[in-house]
Amino acid sequence: MLFELALRAIWSNRALTVPILLFAGVSSLSGLFSLMAFIGLAAYLSATGVLRRLVDALLSPRPVEILALLASPEVLRPIVFSLAACLLASIIAGALASAFSYSGLYEMARELLVKGRTSLATFLQGMTRNWRRVLPVALVLETVVEVPIWLFLIALFYEMALVLLQPAAATVTSLLRLLGLSLLLLIYILAIYILTFYVLVAAVLRPELGISGAFSASFGTLAKKPGETILLVIFEAALRAGLASLASFLTAVSVNLTSLVSLIIMLVFEPVFQVARVGIFIQAEGEVVGLEPAEWRVKEAISSSFREGLESLRSFLSDRGNLLLVLWAVLPMALGLLLGAAVGSMEDLRYAARALGLLRPGRLNELVRWPLGLTTSFYIAFYNWRIALSSATSGLLAGLPVLLFLFANGLVIGLVGALIGDVVLALSALLPHGVVEIPAFLIASACGLRMGLAFRAFGRGEIGLEEFVSIVRRCVYALVGLLPLFILAGLIEGLVTPLVMSAFGWA
Repeated sequence: MLFELALRAIWSNRALTVPILLFAGVSSLSGLFSLMAFIGLAAYLSATGVLRRLVDALLSPRPVEILALLASPEVLRPIVFSLAACLLASIIAGALASAFSYSGLYEMARELLVKGRTSLATFLQGMTRNWRRVLPVALVLETVVEVPIWLFLIALFYEMALVLLQPAAATVTSLLRLLGLSLLLLIYILAIYILTFYVLVAAVLRPELGISGAFSASFGTLAKKPGETILLVIFEAALRAGLASLASFLTAVSVNLTSLVSLIIMLVFEPVFQVARVGIFIQAEGEVVGLEPAEWRVKEAISSSFREGLESLRSFLSDRGNLLLVLWAVLPMALGLLLGAAVGSMEDLRYAARALGLLRPGRLNELVRWPLGLTTSFYIAFYNWRIALSSATSGLLAGLPVLLFLFANGLVIGLVGALIGDVVLALSALLPHGVVEIPAFLIASACGLRMGLAFRAFGRGEIGLEEFVSIVRRCVYALVGLLPLFILAGLIEGLVTPLVMSAFGWA
């Protein structure tokens, strides 16, 4: 009942999607750091001459040589350093994402449940006021969750490597140990997820509790509302699994809608589940949920959002200051492009990419051949739009995440272009859709930088809450207005780019 009421209410309270976008953008920084750490590790191993030997051993395969190489200091040390950096980045990014997004989102949810309405102002004010005191709780929570999982995964990977590299030596005991580790990992993930289900809610809505008090409040709510909690967890898991299964089935019949399903989960169901979580918590605390049944306004909400999005995009681009931000956004992308080109020019790295089949210059991906290219186009369009929405909204953290996203995008483009190793082949693969896609990303990044500047100005008292809300609202809707550009870029990438590539040597 609470889920249905929240689902109905979201169509009249669309600002609930903003903190979800912020969370998605900031938390994805961990993946960004992992990607850069992997590229750095590959570049280091290539520079030391180890990468080629490792690739040759993998292709042979020679298990003893592989294990010896992996255990050698020249390989083990950089791998351990890279894994430690990835773990630290994951903890920090997850904690920052939780602190900034949930510190305002949970206040919005309580306001919606108690008063029947909420607003973007509630989120921005709550985020600015609460994120510092929520951050320590989020850091502890991320550490409790991430560190044991990483240790389990490392142990699991080690056991799998032994079984795969030395299949003749694999025994029933080793296979049972592998199965046992997998089962323990699953049990731990489920247990820690349920036990800490309300920790951040308590940290936001009852800040006087502190770190240990927030965990105690989560345990207390679980004890008071075990049925409702388990039901919500099962329902959320079933809905996500059902949508993922539907997307997988459609993909099997050549209709790839996985990126659209991810968008629906992020923009619709994720805020609803968060509202329901807050509803259970405040009921356990003795508060009365007064949310009344609302009308379904799906079509009206979607159409009005896109109308306002196009108008906000026009207004955003008519401001010279915003156009200047678009130009500034070029700089970190260009720096990443140059570094990526330099790394991709390393001979051993290029050898590894081709020997392992990670890149095959001159060979077209089957997914872009007609008629698969049409469905691939929409997958690419919605995927890129989702990335633009979340990465730009992460700019609320003083604009810093946006700069990292721009640098990483440039790094990947430069790396792939250099690994292809032929300027004509590379430009034919990147340029046709890039002339639309890259400007769209730059405009989205400028929106993120503008929100970051507004956050800093509000924190310093240079602008008021009303102006801060107005800037963020216009920028978020401008991101919505960018969808036609991403659809156009996706159609070009799925339908036109393959033709251009074929004309310039790809087969």
